[in-house]
Amino acid sequence: MYASGLRIAAVAEVVIVLTNLAFALSGREGKAHLRHSSPASRLSLDLEPHHRYTFEEFVRDFNKEYVPGSTEYQRRETIFADRLRVVQEHNAANSRRWTTFRRGVNQYSDWTDTELRGLLGFKPSAQWHAKRQPRLEVLSAAMESSHSNSSGAFSRQERLLTNLPSHVDWREKGAVTKPKNQGACGSCWTFSGVEAIESALWLSTGKLFTLSEQEFVSCTSNPEHCGGTGGCFGATQDILYEYVLAHGFTLERDYPYVSGNGSEPMCLNQPLHVGSIAGYVDLPPNDLAAHLLAVNSQPLAISLDASDFHNYHSGVLTFQDCGADLNHAVVLVGYGTDEETGIDFFLVRNSWGEEWGESGYIRLARSQECAVDTTPLDGTGCEGGVDELTVCGTCGMLFSSSYPEEGLALQEPPPYL
Repeated sequence: MYASGLRIAAVAEVVIVLTNLAFALSGREGKAHLRHSSPASRLSLDLEPHHRYTFEEFVRDFNKEYVPGSTEYQRRETIFADRLRVVQEHNAANSRRWTTFRRGVNQYSDWTDTELRGLLGFKPSAQWHAKRQPRLEVLSAAMESSHSNSSGAFSRQERLLTNLPSHVDWREKGAVTKPKNQGACGSCWTFSGVEAIESALWLSTGKLFTLSEQEFVSCTSNPEHCGGTGGCFGATQDILYEYVLAHGFTLERDYPYVSGNGSEPMCLNQPLHVGSIAGYVDLPPNDLAAHLLAVNSQPLAISLDASDFHNYHSGVLTFQDCGADLNHAVVLVGYGTDEETGIDFFLVRNSWGEEWGESGYIRLARSQECAVDTTPLDGTGCEGGVDELTVCGTCGMLFSSSYPEEGLALQEPPPYL
């Protein structure tokens, strides 16, 4: 679940594209650019290459509770110094237009590697992939049929792609809740699945409800250890969908999230279920066109390699900036084109809080390039299966995606909503 998989070497000799000038130096030498990314005034620091930013400032800015001079203080200061060096070296390259995104200092800049891996909680196994095959084959066959039966030079799919808008952002339509924070729990699979359901429910009812992730962390069984052992140690969105089909979902206010510290409380005996889903659809793996078409209709739950996301600040990550070891679940909420660089991107929502990245979001270049995940059975995934999986898209984001089907409804809308 947490191993780093195949890394894809960056080609430093090639200037990829013109860097986004909005991410460049603020024009005042030696000053840091502060981005207030949430109403709570939490900070995400985009540091200029030569800015001196001390650990004392970091502790103050991010409300860290360390005793000066203690062993823990010194340990965290050493970690922070290493993280800061990586950020500033990368941003120096960015100022020379060698990269298309910037790294920054945030609440994770003093976390250990083990703690950072705890943010990840998704690992598709070969057995899990095999279970998806019948559904995927049906979708693929339907697409092929559409292609073979089309008239003229373009297939139905190609015609649909031609008619797609150049820009989609479900935030602008009010279809997504504000970014949440999973904390020190590998529960990204619950946030990804729940947030996809929230948006699907908005499409069905016209109302945006905040649903509970905690129920799935505490109550969803994972006997075959697909994607992990469950709870804070990973699972898949499909397992969440199956639970919802059997039991329904609960509102956040009735079953609030408490696993941010890594704990997994026992399941409540009778959660107040207020609705369910009609079903769910898995997209054909590694199909860029299918993802563009699908996200034009609704947000998608997807998986990717987020091993190096912890210090992302802004800009567009390209295929060369990522690995191929799928280990994290997020939500695809749109696409567009970066105005400064001209890069076509996908807009992805994370579950690390609003103070991370671009107010809780990251942009990934649209790519059909592929790499090999050489560790599909790492961690606690399902036993058996192949040793390698081909995953495509930036950070492998096109391999495993799904969405709830239409027909969602609240069974008994609460009177206080």
